[in-house]
Amino acid sequence: MGRRGVTAIAAFRGTILALALALFPAACSAPDTSPGDDGSPDSVRSAIGGSAGLSYRVRADPGLEGVARLILADPAATSAFPGLGLPDVWIRDTVELILVRDLATLEEEGIGTPERWVAGLADPAAGRIALRAGTELETLASLRTVFRHELAHLLVHEASAGQAPRWLHEGYAQFASGAWGFDDAWRIQLALFRGGSSTLADVDLRFRSNSEDVRTAYLLSYTVVQELHALGGEAGISAFFQRLREGDSSDVALRRVFGVTQEQFERRWRSMVMDRYGWLYLLTRAALFWLLITLFVFVVGVRRVRRDRRRLEEMREEERISALQQAHYVDYDPFEG
Repeated sequence: MGRRGVTAIAAFRGTILALALALFPAACSAPDTSPGDDGSPDSVRSAIGGSAGLSYRVRADPGLEGVARLILADPAATSAFPGLGLPDVWIRDTVELILVRDLATLEEEGIGTPERWVAGLADPAAGRIALRAGTELETLASLRTVFRHELAHLLVHEASAGQAPRWLHEGYAQFASGAWGFDDAWRIQLALFRGGSSTLADVDLRFRSNSEDVRTAYLLSYTVVQELHALGGEAGISAFFQRLREGDSSDVALRRVFGVTQEQFERRWRSMVMDRYGWLYLLTRAALFWLLITLFVFVVGVRRVRRDRRRLEEMREEERISALQQAHYVDYDPFEG
């Protein structure tokens, strides 16, 4: 896409966010300064049905307070999480929600050192969530997805008593937030063709590698949790967290909950990924690709036919005018008479 296209999309997204801010002035006002249950004057209580017990303390760059209120007022942001239920079941303390324009400014606070493509950070032990906001490229929907992803990290930490491996942390956060798209499936496919991870330990190792491997690790983690859900549904995920919380290793928890060893689960998971994102996926997407190419050629062909017709009509008109002019010169003899 050209620079003009990117600029146009950014402007459109900025307009949508501005419209949302204009339509919900009450939600966009400064954070509520009435005392919260924890006694802090800047505690902001969520008014979402079913999760009113969860409270937030908002810290935002100037101009982003209203965006924070919009996120917290969105029922979909803190609706029930798969296998874990509502957030306030696990989180008793006030959650600190931080909105900044640049996540790198939080590095000294110990939340983490983000990659350039990272849009949010979580500090589960301290109950903190940080979101990047304030640019034209972030829509309210995308911010809600990132917020839900980071909130899921806090839930995983509590539900597993801090015993969840990295693949479970990231995989569940992606699974619960719905952070999955067409481009992600293509990345999985490329990872498979390059000899992707074969064990859960391999997935965790990818998180310590370069940026490209980290992105792939996120996606592979999602497929692991996807397979856990396929094996036992939400009840299976809930029971798996319970086993971890009670001190079981991943291998023991898999055997007790799903009746498979970790090695057996890994074989099943690899088979699922290959079936779902392997050659069949490529072929079906290739058919879509050629359909799009066909449509493109058709549109270009129609435009060219119309252009050729116009040009032919112009040529016919030029020919007619030329014939009339020649007839005029033949009929007119300046020396006659």
